[in-house]
Amino acid sequence: MTYRHQIGPWTLSSAFALPGLDVWDQPCSAPDIVIEAAPIPPRFSEAPVFDHPVYRVWADGAVLLTIPGLLQIAVTGGSRVIVQALAAPDSQSLGMILRGPVLAILARQRQILPFWGAAVRYDEKALVLLGRPGVGKSVLAALLAQRGFDLLADGLCLLAPALHSMPSFLRLWQPARNQLGLGDGVEDGAAFIPMPRSSDQTVGPVPLRQIFVLSDLRPPQGDRLPYALPLPQMIGYLSGLLAAAPAVTASPFAPRLGSELAAVVMAGKPLWLPAATEWDQAEPLVSTLLDALEKQP
Repeated sequence: MTYRHQIGPWTLSSAFALPGLDVWDQPCSAPDIVIEAAPIPPRFSEAPVFDHPVYRVWADGAVLLTIPGLLQIAVTGGSRVIVQALAAPDSQSLGMILRGPVLAILARQRQILPFWGAAVRYDEKALVLLGRPGVGKSVLAALLAQRGFDLLADGLCLLAPALHSMPSFLRLWQPARNQLGLGDGVEDGAAFIPMPRSSDQTVGPVPLRQIFVLSDLRPPQGDRLPYALPLPQMIGYLSGLLAAAPAVTASPFAPRLGSELAAVVMAGKPLWLPAATEWDQAEPLVSTLLDALEKQP
């Protein structure tokens, strides 16, 4: 069976089910990305230019992702994914890998930077929340969506430097779903919760209005919120928020990385906010970031 999806700006044909993606219902059109089940091609036995326990990268940007004893996944040209199962992976785990690090690599091969984050539409532009796992990005995006802002992404934010919107699903754990009143009847654990949009403007880049970086670290600027950090410091920090970072920052991607990060910083004017690691921090933080936006020209 073949599954067909729309993901960000691309159409996709997959031999595997991918939860939390919009269905692509134009079977006569050729997909932008093909995911197939097949043996890894012999070319990946050659020496890479970057060798990592999980990611190996070749001079043309091809990447081999290895999960020992479970999977090997070859990603080439921003368009082809070959999955060789070494054991029988469960569909949910495989789906998370394919729409997480594999999608990040595909984006990087297409000269798009993949960040861990979430985004909503604000004044027809993208309000982006970036940060490491566990800092409250999905919860804040959910609260903003409940205030009427269209969800543009959750999980990966693809920036070039404008945002490529993703399927409108939130990935939330059970406690957050209970607090937000979302996902009644959904099984325990993490789940994809659909968030309807008020418009169908889902294809094509969305200009950045503002990037907020959430962190449990505190910059040395007193208690003023949100913080504006110097350009070099923010570029360095954003490089640590790239998804599948060992692969997407490796040669041959490294030479242009600095200029690409600088373009994202200049377009999104990142501001630093504390993480919402406790539920009672989330609502005040939403108010803080919206107040900051309203004060801008």
